[in-house]
Amino acid sequence: MTLPEHIRVRAGEAGDLAELAEVRNGALLAAGETPEFLWTAESLAAYLDYPRIDREQDFLMAEALPPLSAGEARPAAFLLSAASRIDDARGGPAIEIWELFVNPFLARRGVGRALVEEAASRARARGLPRLRTAMIPAERAGALVFLRRCGFEEARRFDRLAAGDLEAVAGGGDEIEAQSVAPEIDLAPLAAAYNKAFGKSWGIEPQSAETLAFALAPRPGCEALHLTVKRDGRIAAFVFAQADSAGGVLSIESVGTVPDAQRGGLARGLLTQCARRARELGCTRASVTVDAENAPAHALYAGLGFTPSGSDVVFVRNSN
Repeated sequence: MTLPEHIRVRAGEAGDLAELAEVRNGALLAAGETPEFLWTAESLAAYLDYPRIDREQDFLMAEALPPLSAGEARPAAFLLSAASRIDDARGGPAIEIWELFVNPFLARRGVGRALVEEAASRARARGLPRLRTAMIPAERAGALVFLRRCGFEEARRFDRLAAGDLEAVAGGGDEIEAQSVAPEIDLAPLAAAYNKAFGKSWGIEPQSAETLAFALAPRPGCEALHLTVKRDGRIAAFVFAQADSAGGVLSIESVGTVPDAQRGGLARGLLTQCARRARELGCTRASVTVDAENAPAHALYAGLGFTPSGSDVVFVRNSN
């Protein structure tokens, strides 16, 4: 694809991070969204340092050149992606696009598409047959139209569920002996339980102790609430969550039970314990995202008072 006039694509560098964080924040605000938190150079750097199972990552940016920019080249857009060679239920190896944002003042000039095609070119060079996006909110209509124009098709849908009464969630399960996940513990057994619980579930990457340590780190402004329960000395179930006391929201990020301990009420019990602790921190409601085709998860959350609040979509296209 020919680059738009006065646009240059290059690798992003540390000196670009502050301006690219502003590109991301401005794009979301221009779309009428309220970002969960505004990125800074530091938070973008932390995101880039997040370990993936496959370390092949790309940090691409597009610069606007004069006369599109006044006097000097300025960041117009950026794309963060990682090469996944895992042959999983999501369709196998692919370049996974994690973030793609365009300066709203330079939208509809082909800048975003130029970055997508550069990612496709890199996928072909690595022998990867497809591109796959992260979850995109279905309400982000402009992004969905853009992806379809770039040749992407919907591959999977996820449902966002919300509970407006955390007290009801806190009273919805049996008492179980749950243990908090302490930062200093060996995470290898927890990673093994995670991988056993999810197997080749759609959209779930295997975890190592290293990647799990980053995944479990508290998000900005949140307190991590990660609990496990053991059976016969081994981790049988777990819940990973983040409590945002200021916003009053408990975000449930992952819940799993190893196959030989399923249907024993462990997940429900852990969610109840997590909700109780979140209430002590000032949370009053909860949210979670689940695969639209995961009927057991939907039944679990419906039984705790969760109702649908929206959906997210993952898109896929060939790299050729």
